[in-house]
Amino acid sequence: MAKRRTGDEPRSLADKLIDDMIAARQRLYETQGDPLRVWEAFLCARLAGRAIPAWVLEYLDRAGRALNELSRTEPPWDQLPRGVLRALEITRPGRGTIFSRRDDAELDTERARYVAALIADGVTRSRAIEVTAEHLNSSRSEVERAYSAAKARGGPEPAEKLFSLRRAQFPDGVPDGSTIEVHEGRAAGVYVVRRTVEQDDRIINVVVMPKVTPKNAP
Repeated sequence: MAKRRTGDEPRSLADKLIDDMIAARQRLYETQGDPLRVWEAFLCARLAGRAIPAWVLEYLDRAGRALNELSRTEPPWDQLPRGVLRALEITRPGRGTIFSRRDDAELDTERARYVAALIADGVTRSRAIEVTAEHLNSSRSEVERAYSAAKARGGPEPAEKLFSLRRAQFPDGVPDGSTIEVHEGRAAGVYVVRRTVEQDDRIINVVVMPKVTPKNAP
């Protein structure tokens, strides 16, 4: 176990990294409601010899009270696992598991970042939401909700999708503004190359965004 900090020692790069790791998990917990992020922050603080953050202690107090109540009521054996999961906030009524919520949160992040990237390219907000909904197989209301929530939190960062292309297919390179078609998988669609970030004799890595066509195009 690392030696507990007194607060008088000069802060090192490692100290700042630990601060960033704990802060990142707090943001994820607050935005996703994922209690595993609390345990990650708890372990990070313990291994670094840090005081446990107040927000972590609040969760532990809440979970401890719930587990104590579960022990007091002595549920049937077949109901005990579900009770423990609820006490630890891993499952919640009507909200699925932390893993389904994590998937939903990650998809919302992707939706919001795509809208932001299209707006940064000069596309109107309404059209950006429409294109994102089509590209990510989502409803307009889902995209609107995700983008509005991200804006309220001070974001989102514009998305950048990276494609690796075979040099043999593009011997002369891939000019900025050219289009690429993907015919299979979740990424199927038409993209516009924004810039080339790396290339060698075998591959060309490019940053792309979905191609936006005029609203009334045939």
